[in-house]
Parts: sequence; structure tokens; C-alpha cells
Amino acid sequence: MSQTITDHLKEALNQLVDDDEQTVEENFIHQLDDETVQINEKTYRIAINYREGFDVVAFRGRYEEFFTKFDFIVGDWAHDQLRLKGFYQLQTKGVPRDQTIDFLEDYIKEYCRYEAKYFVLGTNQALEEFQKIENEGRLMSIGGNIHAQKQSSRPNHRRRRRNSSRNRRRNHKNQFVIKKRPDQ
Repeated sequence: MSQTITDHLKEALNQLVDDDEQTVEENFIHQLDDETVQINEKTYRIAINYREGFDVVAFRGRYEEFFTKFDFIVGDWAHDQLRLKGFYQLQTKGVPRDQTIDFLEDYIKEYCRYEAKYFVLGTNQALEEFQKIENEGRLMSIGGNIHAQKQSSRPNHRRRRRNSSRNRRRNHKNQFVIKKRPDQ
């Protein structure tokens, strides 16, 4: 039996609709309660919800599979649009410092609008590990800022030397003077 062009088009459209339904199922995002969000098979807790920044509908619209590799997801609002950024746990190897969670406050101060609404989602495992690191005293909390303590107790001599050579250059006065020729 031969199919008409209309039948081929109907089959193609039905296949596209089926594919779209499968992709929607892949990005299953559901807010379980005020503090818990389920994304596919992972459960996240809302660690910070500054100025009620978390909106599940907007989050669904912005979330990509790319964010599954991160331990923390930060969302901030600017110009009525949600922007997402992922951060790793503190001791993740091979990750630049600006992609670990202790860079969060710097990120908010430098890249987010002043007093912007934002939220931080973290996997249950990442939040428990962060709490454990904080309880072990490997983090210093100074005025609300969280900084990882340095592992080495030796002072950084290179920095001291570099700074002292800079100071010498700044305080250096020119030792030559340009004089006019007497015949001019």
C-alpha cells in the first residue's frame, strides 16, 4: 500500500511530538516542598533563598543538563531574567577556585546586581559534606565571608619579596636631572 505525502507528514509530526515528550521527561523538575527540589533523579535543597529568589517555573525554563555535573546551582535575577551558574564542592580536584562554592560571595558581589534576588541549590550530599568541612575547622568564617584555610603554615615569602620590590620602585626618585645647555 502506498502512502501519500500527507501520511508521511503526519508520521513525521507524531514522531517529533513523541521526541519532545521524551525530552520533557528527561528534565523533570519538581518542587517537593519549600526547601526541596527534585531535578531528574537528584534531590536538591534550597540552601539560600535571598529575597524569595527561587521561582520553580523560571528555573524550569533556564535549567539545562549541563548543570547536572555541579554540586551547587546558583540563580540570580537581573532585568527580570534568571541567570544560572554552577559551583563545585570545595575539595574537587582540578577545578579553578572561581568554580568552587567558597567563591560564592565574590561572585555575588562582582557579577550580580546590588540587592538582587538570588538562590543557592545544593545536592544533599554536597551540603552535608560542606557542613562537615565547616565543622572540622577547615573553613574560617570572618564577618559572614567563608574562606578556605591555607594548608601550609609557612608564610608566602615570594609575595613579601614581590611587594617590597614594588615599594622600592614606587619610592625610587629619578637620579638624573635634565639641564639646559648654557649656549641656548
